[in-house]
Amino acid sequence: QRALWMYESVDSASGLLATAAEAYRMAWAEAGRDPEEAVVGACCHMWGAATSARARAEFLPRYARYWDFVDELITVSSGFSMRPAAEAFLDGPAIVGRPAEVVDRLGRRRELLGVERQICMFDLGGMPLPEVLASIELLGAEVLPQLGATLAQP
Repeated sequence: QRALWMYESVDSASGLLATAAEAYRMAWAEAGRDPEEAVVGACCHMWGAATSARARAEFLPRYARYWDFVDELITVSSGFSMRPAAEAFLDGPAIVGRPAEVVDRLGRRRELLGVERQICMFDLGGMPLPEVLASIELLGAEVLPQLGATLAQP
């Protein structure tokens, strides 16, 4: 049976996650499992639109509401407030932009980490269902065909 390992949803060039992915693969092999069967997965917040400006305009106000909610949960449970700026996550756990940008970001994850499975969360911060569906449909039509070609290559 194949294993799916999910890690923090951060697109990082620092090498930290690449090191973690490699450690996972090594532990997999040391446990006597076939290294070819180790599966690395990641998760991200995602939003796509025809232009980068439109994607950010639609996503950021709602993403800020989402992080306000998360911060409130953290504050209630720990007494500590993060109060992150939503924009700070656009180079991290959020992949937001036109289809070509989304393809590039997901491609970088694959190159850095060997990601084979990707969970994309679209519905954050009270986004209207028609807009969520439009973003999913756009990325399904314009991103997935391009990723399919790259994912088929080792």
